Amino acid sequence: ILGLILGLILGLIDGLVVGLKADIETRITPNQGMKTSRQNMLVLVGIALVLALPFKAFLEFALTGWLEPGSVKIIVAIALAALIWRSFNEGGAEPLSQHIALRIVMWWNGYAPLRYDRLLDYATERLLLQRIGGRYRFMHKLLQEHFAAMELK
Repeated sequence: ILGLILGLILGLIDGLVVGLKADIETRITPNQGMKTSRQNMLVLVGIALVLALPFKAFLEFALTGWLEPGSVKIIVAIALAALIWRSFNEGGAEPLSQHIALRIVMWWNGYAPLRYDRLLDYATERLLLQRIGGRYRFMHKLLQEHFAAMELK
C-alpha cells in the first residue's frame, strides 16, 4: 500500500509539473533560451512552493488513518522533495546548469571570454558579424572560410 500511495503521489506531481512546462518558438535576442529557462524554473518552483503547504496538509490528513505517524512523515517529506525537485528540473535547471558549466570551463581554459555576448557585440560593431534575431553570422564569406580552415591547437 505504501508503494502504491507513493507512486500515485509522484505520478500526480510529475503530471502537474510537466503540464506547466512551455517551450520557446522563436529567439529574438541572444541567450533568450537560457533567460527563459531561468524564468520558467523560478515560476515553476514558485508554483510548487505555493502548492506545497496545502498538498502537505492534504497528505497528512489522508494518510494518518492508514499508516503509522512515522511513515506518514517520511511519505510527506519525499512527496514534497519530489515536487520541488521535479519542478526545478523541468523548469530548466539542467540546460541552465550545463550552459553555465560550459561557459566557465571555456573561460577557465582560455578558449572564450566569460561574457561571450560582449565579444559577439564587439565583432558586430566592427562589421565582422551580423546579428539576425538571436543568432550571429559572418558578414564576409571569405572570413568564414578562413576560420573554418584553421587548425585547432
